[in-house]
Amino acid sequence: MDYDWDFSTVLANWRALASGAVMTILISLGSIVIGSVAGLAVGLCRSSSRPLLRAAAAVYVEVLLCIPILVLLIWLYYCLPIVLGVAPSGPATAITALSLSLSAFFAEAVRGGLLSVPEGQYDAAAAVGLSRTQAYLHIILPQAFRVSLPAILTLYVSTIKLTSLASVIAVYELVHTGRGIVASTFRPLEVFTVLALFYVVILMPLMLLVRRVESLARWRLA
Repeated sequence: MDYDWDFSTVLANWRALASGAVMTILISLGSIVIGSVAGLAVGLCRSSSRPLLRAAAAVYVEVLLCIPILVLLIWLYYCLPIVLGVAPSGPATAITALSLSLSAFFAEAVRGGLLSVPEGQYDAAAAVGLSRTQAYLHIILPQAFRVSLPAILTLYVSTIKLTSLASVIAVYELVHTGRGIVASTFRPLEVFTVLALFYVVILMPLMLLVRRVESLARWRLA
């Protein structure tokens, strides 16, 4: 089938697409920062020696792992105002939903990293007079971080891609903006090709970093 490609519609709407790209990047950064901090805290709680903290963190993680991100996004946007009388903005809702979802997966990555640290490391830290907090900061967490870094970077890639779901609650990120342009120009192939290329340009360096980190991790374990 012959198709007459015409990217003039994309060029004519570059300001709208640029604005959507900025919104996508802001939602991604906000979700990654908040989700990482929350996930680290929850992951440490899951590895705590206190049963109550472990149980609370486990419930938090398991519940969020069971809820599809799209369902969580829609619930926060449409149901939260009914339950609490609070109506958050679309971008705030998107960041909240993505942060919650990321934090659960991040916590599991942290827990896996902590479990990979041999028990002897804890004993060695105690033997040289380090407190539990000092041992975590200077010995345990750095080792756990190296182990879990590939998984964490992969989670960041997934989070950036999931920002496209914010379009269902009318957030003017890249996909929602692109759909609006398609509705007025009837040129879906050109518009969504440009959108796909944007994600490739943004995510390819991060994916290459993931591969590099994985290679270094395998080399150190060899």
